[in-house]
Amino acid sequence: MKITLKKLTIITVLWSALFGALAATHYSPFGLLNIVGFPYLLFVPGYFVVLLLNMHRLSGLLKLLFSLAFSLALLIFWPLIGNAVLPLLHVNRPLDTVVLIPEIGLLVVLLWIALAWRNKWRFKAKLDALTVKKPAGIDVAFALTPLIFVGLAIMGSTSLNNGGSNLFTVIMLVGMTVYIGALMYMANRLRQSTLFIAVFLLGLSLLFMTSLRGWYITGHDIQHEFRLFMQTTTNGRWSMGVAKDAYNACLSVTLLPTVFYRLLDVQTYYVFKVLFQIIFAFVPCLVLLTGQSFLKGAAKRTALLATLYFVSFPTFFTDMPMLNRQELALLFAGIMVWLIFNRSLSLWTRRIAFLAMVACVIVSHYSTNYTMLGLIAVCVVAQPTLRFIANHVKPTRKWYRALNLKVWREKTKQSLITLPMLIILFAASFVWSVQLTNSSGQLTKVFFDTMTHIQQAIAGDSPSQDTYFSYDTVNKLTDQQKLYRYFEQLGAYSHQRNGDTAFYDKSTYSQYKFSIEGTPEIPLTPLGTWLKDHGVPVAAINDALHANVERFLQLMVVAGVCIILFAKRFNNKLTSELRSLHIGAVLLMGGMIALPVLLADYDLSRMLQQLLLFAGIAVVLGSMYVIPKIKERLRISIACAAVLIMFTTMTGVFTAFLGGYQPQLHLFNSGIYYDLYYTHKQETLGADWLNGVLHKARTEELQTDSVFVDRYTSFKVQEAVQQDLLNDVYPGLVRKNAYVFLGYATVSKQQATVYYNGKLISYSYPIQFLDDNKNLIYNNGGSRVYH
Repeated sequence: MKITLKKLTIITVLWSALFGALAATHYSPFGLLNIVGFPYLLFVPGYFVVLLLNMHRLSGLLKLLFSLAFSLALLIFWPLIGNAVLPLLHVNRPLDTVVLIPEIGLLVVLLWIALAWRNKWRFKAKLDALTVKKPAGIDVAFALTPLIFVGLAIMGSTSLNNGGSNLFTVIMLVGMTVYIGALMYMANRLRQSTLFIAVFLLGLSLLFMTSLRGWYITGHDIQHEFRLFMQTTTNGRWSMGVAKDAYNACLSVTLLPTVFYRLLDVQTYYVFKVLFQIIFAFVPCLVLLTGQSFLKGAAKRTALLATLYFVSFPTFFTDMPMLNRQELALLFAGIMVWLIFNRSLSLWTRRIAFLAMVACVIVSHYSTNYTMLGLIAVCVVAQPTLRFIANHVKPTRKWYRALNLKVWREKTKQSLITLPMLIILFAASFVWSVQLTNSSGQLTKVFFDTMTHIQQAIAGDSPSQDTYFSYDTVNKLTDQQKLYRYFEQLGAYSHQRNGDTAFYDKSTYSQYKFSIEGTPEIPLTPLGTWLKDHGVPVAAINDALHANVERFLQLMVVAGVCIILFAKRFNNKLTSELRSLHIGAVLLMGGMIALPVLLADYDLSRMLQQLLLFAGIAVVLGSMYVIPKIKERLRISIACAAVLIMFTTMTGVFTAFLGGYQPQLHLFNSGIYYDLYYTHKQETLGADWLNGVLHKARTEELQTDSVFVDRYTSFKVQEAVQQDLLNDVYPGLVRKNAYVFLGYATVSKQQATVYYNGKLISYSYPIQFLDDNKNLIYNNGGSRVYH
């Protein structure tokens, strides 16, 4: 179908009018406003940008992804401009619905004018073409089947939230295992659009099974993200003055969700729990299309395997639904990767789009920004360096041929990554992180910690004992020793600030043993017991599989990068930028492992998840060619088997059928993630009650005492308790005149958890100490307040 300016105008006007009317009146029977408005916001503004940048030659699926990315970019930066300018015109709440509706309408009108002007107002001239081919029956079946998994994910989460069984989730995971096996077998026979839909729905199912757990916000970072989102929404304006921390500088979880909440009929919780997961589910689709473009003419199965590694890695479905700012950043970073090596667009178009995506990454998530800057810096340095070496070494040398230096001899034409581009990226990052938001404190701290660590390693000295993040030294201690060292360090700091008289005497709690509490395993099922009775160490196998997945991926990345760099069969299929990116991936992983002080601030698994945006192909090639001299069919079988083993292990299929491993949040109402991150109704009720007491004291102009709460309960109640929370309840840190709030895990299990040098440590907590020394003023069975 030919798309002309006339057709586009009619569709846009009608769609905009319907969406605007529904949003202005908040009329949404059966979720009509969401059905009309969410796709409009996600694709309409961005599609105009796609046409303005002459991207109509791309495939329909790529145009869909670019429309999504550009729309999100506009939904961040256009309201940001209004947020800065409108208060000068005495519009003090620029993020309210009444302002956002005409603001978004004006944006679409300006985009339409720009497109019409560029098209010389020729309303009947062709702008784009939409080709729809009748799909084969097998494509329809494979595309629609995963809808069942989405429904089961919703039903499974709801069942567990209501205290029911995990049957629906187990059926979903088993069905997905069978479906993935069939999908890998049929991959080369299916249409690209079929694989695209399949990957999207598979990813969405896995995300929903975690994000929909709990009737409130469930997770770690997402609790703080949600608090800042609610502050932005309540204030009707984004401001760094509300909270001077790096999270508040992430517009992806402050300004953008406010736009969604104000324009759509959706509860605040479900902006993060549903809408953001739908957006992030497109990232595996981007990985699929990127993988197909890596190796020119590569089999669809290879790209599919790379994508399945991306969604099967546990960070994808356990942690990413709790890291909404990184979800958005990975979408923009994935577009950046595609633009770096794909030359189907003109160079100026690629550079404009690339700079736009860089800006989005910068304002979305600081760590993803720093990682991408590191990768791009490696590209800028590696290409001329290796080209210089290749041009100054005789081709007859053995090591010249062994290192395959021939591929670096010619200068890359139309290279997107250049030194001026890198300078622009660093400048943009500096302006946002340092000049505008002053949110680079954590990066500065990590940098100086790392420099100290390197200097001590060179000098042969062990890290300082009084350095909080002396990772190497601490890592040699037992968990019990780490716990007491944590108590000692924080206790010395607190007593120095507040004086010894503010705290209880050590004799009041020295008799208690703060013993380490391990995470109990799921009991063996009848099948697991039968296997154990026949000599199969079920628990040991489960532990080994879970513990070594990350190591396996790291090894396969290294092996795959060696194949990409040195195997002559890929000389004409890969760009130098792509090779440089993979060199950067290996260097980043090596740096994290060689300098473990970094692991205290940024988890290696999150880094690896980001690298899998493009390094999944390296993992597939590594798994296929790590065993030399075997038949091609056997290579493919090994690669497919590795994906299936990883998926069934990491998602908990083995655990559900065999037992013998720690419970996972999406399968059980127990386990470390459940204890730390699942918000219970009793906790919210207790937090509301305590806030009422504090609010009454503030209105009567009375002094309000500090509130002590353990680190992970504070995540859950910080939005309800409008008071600064001190994140620990260890008796040696609790002040005499302070409130103490205990959450569900502490009340029900008498257990507390601390985070020390990148490690979670749970220990038995003596509630008797509080009963003996403070007054219990509130208790609902799942939370307590002492004073």
